[in-house]
Amino acid sequence: MRLRRSKFASLEARVLGPVLVGALGLIIPACGGPPALQNVPRPNPAVVAGAAAAVAGAATLADPNGAAAKAESNQPTKEPRPVKVKDSVPPDVLDRLDAAEADDAHDDAAAAPPTKPDPDAPARPRDDGLTPLP
Repeated sequence: MRLRRSKFASLEARVLGPVLVGALGLIIPACGGPPALQNVPRPNPAVVAGAAAAVAGAATLADPNGAAAKAESNQPTKEPRPVKVKDSVPPDVLDRLDAAEADDAHDDAAAAPPTKPDPDAPARPRDDGLTPLP
């Protein structure tokens, strides 16, 4: 495939050449020396922060639930999908687990009878979490 020469090629060369040279003439001197906007007045950061807070407050007063609604609207609705179970537990295993738990509960209740505090023992300080215990 052969490229055809544009009928505006000479015009492009006459216009783009000086434009590119002019752009380079502006860019290259800007690379060195002091910043061009060094004497421009800068706004007080406290005033800028106050203005931003005022705008945010006004937006919140206008629509208190707007931020939450916008954040929630971006999330797709996820419906729970059914889970396919491949393994199953035989019923006798569950029966044995239930029986073992019942035996453990019965053994714990019988093994630890309630005890009364010894009236002759010195009073133990309460642990308030702030003072170290002896």
